[in-house]
Amino acid sequence: GLSESQIRGILRSLQGEYGISCGLDAVLPEVQRRCEERMRELIRQEKEKAAEKDPTIVLMDYDREQRGEEGKETPERAVGLDGLCQWLENRRDCFLYPDSCRRLYGVEPPKGILVTGIPGTGKTLMAEEAARRLDDAALIRFQIDRIQSSSYGESESNMRRCLERIESMAPCVLLIDEAEKIFRMDEHTHEVKLNMLGQLLDWMQKRKAAVFTFMTANGIRQLPPELLRDGRISERFFAFMPSGGELAAILCEKLRRIDRETRGKLFDEKLRERIQTGETGRSVVKRIGELGEQQETCSFFTGANAAKLIAEVNNALRLDPRTAPPYTAAVYEDRLVQDALKMRPHGQTNMNDIVNMWLEARENQYLSASGTELLPFAALDEKTGMFDPKMSAVWEENPYDRYLTAVIGRKIAERYREMHGI
Repeated sequence: GLSESQIRGILRSLQGEYGISCGLDAVLPEVQRRCEERMRELIRQEKEKAAEKDPTIVLMDYDREQRGEEGKETPERAVGLDGLCQWLENRRDCFLYPDSCRRLYGVEPPKGILVTGIPGTGKTLMAEEAARRLDDAALIRFQIDRIQSSSYGESESNMRRCLERIESMAPCVLLIDEAEKIFRMDEHTHEVKLNMLGQLLDWMQKRKAAVFTFMTANGIRQLPPELLRDGRISERFFAFMPSGGELAAILCEKLRRIDRETRGKLFDEKLRERIQTGETGRSVVKRIGELGEQQETCSFFTGANAAKLIAEVNNALRLDPRTAPPYTAAVYEDRLVQDALKMRPHGQTNMNDIVNMWLEARENQYLSASGTELLPFAALDEKTGMFDPKMSAVWEENPYDRYLTAVIGRKIAERYREMHGI
């Protein structure tokens, strides 16, 4: 995707920095590794300059994988997405080396995926994880709403130009966020928009460049069927509420990041150790489940809810004259539990959305982005409309999961019987 002058400029920079003039095969392995990493960085910089010229393309900055260099921070990882991550790992080589995979195995590279699910489950973080796992590919947000013009034919021309520019930035991950808003069409939809979307759909199917489309949606029914046709995307995933174990891991992942940002001064040594081992997350989630089960007020948290909970606790402790950093495990974990039971997170205020999304995902046989069968589709008996929460893979693990699966399972059954007149 670079011009000849850009390539020559990169080669001159590498020759000046590393004294390389006879090819990478003739240099020491360590120098070769550094040279390759520097070359990737220079290529990325050139593509960033090109992206800045186009208002419809936003090159998103994200924490890329650190390759063992000392003093580098580890990026925040997408926790609880084992199903999605394994799918990407299995197809990574096909995406990066499509010609070899076609020739040797008869396998086509993946086109992309659609991820739908509950708000706050980290769909944008999933896109960053996809870019990381596809060899630190560039992550591009496509702002299609900025393409349309009032001049005749200019909107279609702009779309064509943008798609060519995106291809020139390959290998890359193209993020199309909230696809249901972009692709929603009715009798009032303007002809120009129909033409633009037709261009995009045709490009999604026929392109050969290494562009991985990552679409997100907050609902399934609003998406047009032609978007989901095989050949335009490779798979459809559903992001549901995290299980207790996944929530514990999310809490600790976010606390580790805060610990790094505060240079280890916010938590005392014992608490830091409990965060590193994951014990803080497991203890907090178990206590939330136990108290919630007793009081029948257990709240169900998404990753976004967990981030908000930590921010509220940190601010409350900052304003409390009785406490000061470094915080002990007893003080900090108690405050997390207390504030969690006072919150009204997504799982408590949007139960109808959760139930409807689960039923839609089941009807369309979406794959779980998680590696945990929290609420398996098979747990719903179509004849009786009853839901068996004990079929959950984590039913017996802790009170949080027992309460979550029982409450949401009951709501799913009620809604299903209502829909089918059972």
